[in-house]
Parts: sequence; C-alpha cells; structure tokens
Amino acid sequence: MAEELTALRRGLAAPCQIALGGEPCRIEEIHRLLPGKRLAAQGRFRGQEVFVKLFVGRGAGRRCRRERRGLAHLRANGLNAPQLLCEVCVAQPRGWALVFEFLSETRPIAFAPPALAEAEAALATEALARLHGCGAVHRDPHRSNFLVGGGKLHLVDGDGVRKCPASLGERRSLKALAVFLAQYPPMADERTAALLDLYVERRGWPADPARPRRLRKLATAARRRRVRRYLEKTQRNCTEFRCERSWHLVCLAMRCRWNAALRDFAADPEAGLAGAQRVAQDGGATLFRLSIGGAPAVVRRCGAGNAGRGTRWRFHSPLRSAWREGHLANFLEPTAPPPIALIERRWGPLWGTCYLLLHWEAGAQA
Repeated sequence: MAEELTALRRGLAAPCQIALGGEPCRIEEIHRLLPGKRLAAQGRFRGQEVFVKLFVGRGAGRRCRRERRGLAHLRANGLNAPQLLCEVCVAQPRGWALVFEFLSETRPIAFAPPALAEAEAALATEALARLHGCGAVHRDPHRSNFLVGGGKLHLVDGDGVRKCPASLGERRSLKALAVFLAQYPPMADERTAALLDLYVERRGWPADPARPRRLRKLATAARRRRVRRYLEKTQRNCTEFRCERSWHLVCLAMRCRWNAALRDFAADPEAGLAGAQRVAQDGGATLFRLSIGGAPAVVRRCGAGNAGRGTRWRFHSPLRSAWREGHLANFLEPTAPPPIALIERRWGPLWGTCYLLLHWEAGAQA
C-alpha cells in the first residue's frame, strides 16, 4: 500500500477507497494532495466521519510525528485543536496515517462582511497571542488553518506549529503576527491597530508608540513575499493550478475548473471558437462569448495575425500578464473572479496566438 500511495498523482479523484491498516477508508473529499508526500482528505473510517492525513515517502514518519506533536501542544496550552482518534501504520516504515475527528460545523475565518471578519480576526489574534505566550509559533497561519464554529476557534495543521525554548520576544512575536495579518487584503489594514491593541493586552506588554509602525512595515513585507510566492504558483503545477508545457503549447488552468470540455477546448481553441459569438475587436485582440461544458465564458484571443502574414511570433506572451494580474486581483480581493485558463501556442521560445478564458455572468456587459 505504501508504494501505491507514494505513486499518487494529481489525477486522484474523490470518491475513492484506500486501506488503512487493512481496514477500508472511503475518501469523500480531497482537501490537499502533494504527490508522493501527503494527502489530506475528509472521509469515513470505522463507521464515522473523519479527517485523514496520510504521510508517505521519505520523511513520512518525521512529518507524522511533527503533526501529532504540534496539535498536542495546542491542546496542552488550552487551544482548540482536532482530536486524534487513531494513528495507523500504512506500510512501515514509509506510510503513516493520522485519523482525526471531523469538525463538520466549522469553516475558515471570514474575509467579509466586515463586522464578521473583524470579530473572527480578533478570535484568531487572541489565539496567536496565547500560542506565542506559551512558547510556540504557527508557521503557516493562513485562513484555512483557523476554523470557526459553535462560537469556538479551532487551530489545525499541527505540522506548522513549532515550539520555542521560551515565550516569544516582541520582535519575533510581531513578525509572526504580521504574517497572519498579511493573509488579509490591503483594504483590511485599517483594522491592524485594533488587532495589535488586543494582542498587546493579551501579552501584557507596556505601551509603545512606535509598535504600530513596526507592525505595519512587517505586514507589508510579509504580504509582498506572499504575493510573490502566489504569482509563482500560477505558473506551475500545484494544488490550485494545472500547468502543461511543451515545445508547441503552454496551458495554465485552475485545477478546480479543469474538465473534459475545457481539455477539448485547450486542445483546439480555434475549433472551439468556430461557433462563438464575436462581441468585440481591438487591434490584434478579439473577444468571443461562448459556452464551455455548459458554463458561460468569454475568451480573449490575441496575436492571430491575418491571412497575408500568418501568425505573429513574439518573445513575450501578450496575455501572460493578464493571467497573472487577474489572479493577483482575486488573491488580494477574493470577490474578483479570476481567469479560468490561459492557452499559448508557441514555437520553442517564441509565442504565437494566445487565448485567455474568463468567467462570464449572465447579464454582464462584455
């Protein structure tokens, strides 16, 4: 079984069934899959709903122990964390699974509406103050690792919890708090002062007029690093994006929107546009409206050339920046719909016709 898990690829789809210690476990929803390393999924095991984390390959035992110790440290210091139900050796020494209770009535802390987001950000800030005060830091404090439900805040991902010899000093504490604040869009920076006041109160620090300025500077730097890492992810295979590269084609797509209809369109965009409605043309760019797999969409085509000159070739893709900027806008303000796919014809290092696939809502102006 360990060899099978080590060979897992992005193509794994739920529902499916795996064996944990010889017992069947039905995987109902995959939350994260790192091929050859880790699978985090919701499922059913021994008759109850659970959350399963599988660790395989090199370092599986170390990552499993780190996850277990991190969550145990959270609970030992009065913080809410998922309860570990059992630990299963999948195929010693290469495969391990941790089975947790499933927090069914919880969700990640909110971005909006403002009143709800502020209240839940305050809960997370109090939890971080307590965590830092007891000598630990969460190295991955994104929203999905703070779950709220039933009036309680739960911290998850024990693998990101690191113990320190003593309570965190002010410099390291502010840096860790800044990483959390950087998870919010820039427009939320106005709440930084209130959250800092709450954090300082919980830590029992004396007043310092220069502290808010230092925190804002640290949060800005943390957000820049986060944006840079995210933009790099939009160009490669990862949990959120699918990337296909060859001498003649580059196809970038949101993994959650990738299906048979989109795959067929990417294979031959011109055939897909044959019956589409042309709604606008500006220079070398043309806008089409169509339906792909029953979902309304808009396609922007650029660099098609004409019958006399053929396709124009460039060293820089004209729509690559639009792909990046669209996802950056969604990253900083999640209500903005991101581009669905980018398809670029190429000849080695030269780029030809490009297609940017965008979501279109009925009634919207093209």
